[in-house]
Amino acid sequence: MPSNLELTKTIYAAFGAGNLPGILEHCDPNIKWTVPAGLPWSGPFQGKEGVAAFFSGLLSQAVIHSFVPRHFSVSEDGSVVSALIDSDTENKVNGKRAHEVVSHYLTFKDGLVVSFEEVYDPRGVL
Repeated sequence: MPSNLELTKTIYAAFGAGNLPGILEHCDPNIKWTVPAGLPWSGPFQGKEGVAAFFSGLLSQAVIHSFVPRHFSVSEDGSVVSALIDSDTENKVNGKRAHEVVSHYLTFKDGLVVSFEEVYDPRGVL
């Protein structure tokens, strides 16, 4: 079975390829997906349907010019993978574009992501 770090990299590769099923296959059916408040694609999302709704909102309202994972850390027990991402995102609604570092925290249980949290300051694209 791949490590949680390897699974995280697989999920990011699926995102880069626009492969939503490739992301969802690694999500627990009851996953909790959290994105900072204040953006059109923000919110807490629940379950695989919620994750699909997040990506639908994101891709309909934002242009991802680049998404480059730069650094990964793994908790001592291996259940949490954190990632620092260099991101360049443009809000389609207002045209604002932000280059920023985004933090992700993925919590795994039995080889599936049970929790995803994204942390950054959304003011750059508001």
